Amino acid sequence: MKCRWQPLLALCLLSCIAFAGQEKPTHEGVADAGGLLKIHTFCLDSSELTPHQSADLQKFAAQAAKPKGLFTKLHWQRVDSCSSADATVKLTMNEHERMAPAGDGSRLEDKSAALTVETFSQARMLITDRASGKTLYQTDGKEYTDDRQAAFANTFAKLLKDLKTLSK
Repeated sequence: MKCRWQPLLALCLLSCIAFAGQEKPTHEGVADAGGLLKIHTFCLDSSELTPHQSADLQKFAAQAAKPKGLFTKLHWQRVDSCSSADATVKLTMNEHERMAPAGDGSRLEDKSAALTVETFSQARMLITDRASGKTLYQTDGKEYTDDRQAAFANTFAKLLKDLKTLSK
């Protein structure tokens, strides 16, 4: 009887050992985990943003740099000049308009009057090694209604989550 369960136990132990040796799962946007973990300084590249989007990025960055803000949790230092940064964080914004129900909850006979046009914003982040130009990380944030700063914050929150996963 003992001989029957021993091979099964050995198979279970081998699968546990193989599972323990696997790398931890990360976000699909991590292209180079080692390079991402070596970053000490970064700069923000807003060259593809409109003036309004760039202004909202600057407002977000000012908030994120305050104590307990997103940048302080990132443990990377933001520098103004990309020429002295380890990595470039390029942010772009996809904005589009859609018809949505009016927020007042009214019931109108004319259904077209119960609709309004809303602007939706979704930020995209691309992190590259400044010296080599190699992509280290990229992600798309959640879509927000009329809140670009929240869209930028969401991409950095995803980055923080992935960095925590990588550093465990």
